[in-house]
Amino acid sequence: MILEAWHWFVLALLLVVFLAVTRYRLLLWLTVGSTINGAILWLEPAFPVLPQLLILGLAVGVAFVLAPRTPASEQVQEEAASSEVDPGERVVSPYEIQRYIGRVVVLDQPIVNGFGEVEIDGHRWRVRGVDTPAGQEVEIVAIDGIQRNLLVVEPLGDDEEEAEEA
Repeated sequence: MILEAWHWFVLALLLVVFLAVTRYRLLLWLTVGSTINGAILWLEPAFPVLPQLLILGLAVGVAFVLAPRTPASEQVQEEAASSEVDPGERVVSPYEIQRYIGRVVVLDQPIVNGFGEVEIDGHRWRVRGVDTPAGQEVEIVAIDGIQRNLLVVEPLGDDEEEAEEA
């Protein structure tokens, strides 16, 4: 397939539209590479395909080297910092909550119809387990939920009470 100048210009135009919609700044460099290729082909229609792809590859390489240092990434970071999240609040990674498995906590609210809430390290977490009154100690046995934000708990003390009754 022979790539012509208009192919690259159309690609550049589509990338500009996609860039405007998604604000994915890496596409800026693809747009630059496509525009350069289009301009070269406009001036020299017999320009081979392999150097065209190399120019696009160089633009992508520049993107990976310069992208973290661009003002656009700083703008995205500033917008994330000014979002509705309280700046003093520490956001816990879904993977970081794995350390909670095996931890024993005291319910400050009861588990009703299988669901409740508990506060751990200043964060409120949804919990799932058997209906349990507030003040009861529970052990976190698993992490669940699509976003891994649901703690599965089991009440403590039931095994000890059953052993005493037997």
